[in-house]
Amino acid sequence: MTKKQSKIIKGTAILCMIFHHLFYRIERFDQYGFTGVIGNSKLTNSIAYDMKVCVALFVFVSGYGMLAGLRSYMEKNESLNASYFERSAVRQYLNLIKDTIFLLCILIPVSVLLKLPKLPDNVWGESTGSIIAGCLTNALGIATAFRLSWFINSWWYLFIAVLFIILFPAIYFIYRRCGAVFVLFISIILIPYVLNLDMSNDTFWRYLPAFLIGMIAADKRLFEKCKEWIDSGIKGRKIVSALILLALLALLVFVKHHTSGYNYVIHALQALVVSSAIVFLPQDIPFFSRCMEVLGDNSKYMWLIHVWIYGQLFNGMLFELKNIWLIFASLVVISLIISIVLKFICDRIIGFFIKAFGEKDAPLDRVKA
Repeated sequence: MTKKQSKIIKGTAILCMIFHHLFYRIERFDQYGFTGVIGNSKLTNSIAYDMKVCVALFVFVSGYGMLAGLRSYMEKNESLNASYFERSAVRQYLNLIKDTIFLLCILIPVSVLLKLPKLPDNVWGESTGSIIAGCLTNALGIATAFRLSWFINSWWYLFIAVLFIILFPAIYFIYRRCGAVFVLFISIILIPYVLNLDMSNDTFWRYLPAFLIGMIAADKRLFEKCKEWIDSGIKGRKIVSALILLALLALLVFVKHHTSGYNYVIHALQALVVSSAIVFLPQDIPFFSRCMEVLGDNSKYMWLIHVWIYGQLFNGMLFELKNIWLIFASLVVISLIISIVLKFICDRIIGFFIKAFGEKDAPLDRVKA
């Protein structure tokens, strides 16, 4: 998987996420009288619910990226030691929280200044101590561990991302010792049933299969091998591959709607199928590919702020546009523009401090959200 392809996957994921958050509540259709629906309100709502696969896509890319980075390191170095995992974890964690810290420093003052519906005192309580605790745990991505609320509801994934960063060495060690089949069996069957977990909740365990499949795809060079097969030999292989992937995606959606309790597995497989389609099919489509890359490059900020934009800044006013596609496009564009500006400011601030303290290294690469 190339950087361009990973950006397109993340661009696809953020579009799915925004559509999901806008239209997954069926009561909104009657409340606002949406137009332009796909078929009918129930079908559109069902599609929006299926867009929950966005999280699995981000997790899949994260698992793939972490293993690919490790593989690249091992190709250049004779041995692998604990220091690599320590440096990698610190780097990834700092890249994760620097944006949340920056955004909280922007969003909280703006919310207070504009007297938006959701303010620190009605999120964490009126005492100074509770507000400080809420801000710190949110900024560090660990609010869930302390059972504190997130300032923006969609930030719940931060804690899961932190867990993946911390636990990656252990997950990799078990994978190397026991193999792909064993770790998938453990994550999909043994852990959920032995611990009697509710896999419908947004927890680490729900997204572990997607992370593992991403790791396995990177380790086995799945995409590279399949791409070589598609590009060589019979000319019709691309068409056949596209039809197979489309059929698999349709089958997974069908199974999801006719079974219960296995959404965490289906989402992981859907993430693999969607990612495969993006990797295998042409990415040189003029304008479209570039737009998806831009969305992917800014997907982290768009994820972090889009709920605040439509829920707090506009306080639901975007829904007054009625047409679902106009609402969707408006939020995508507004989120993208604000994300580009905020990301630019944050990078300049980080660059200033790096230069001021005499660091010779370039700014750290962004963690895959």
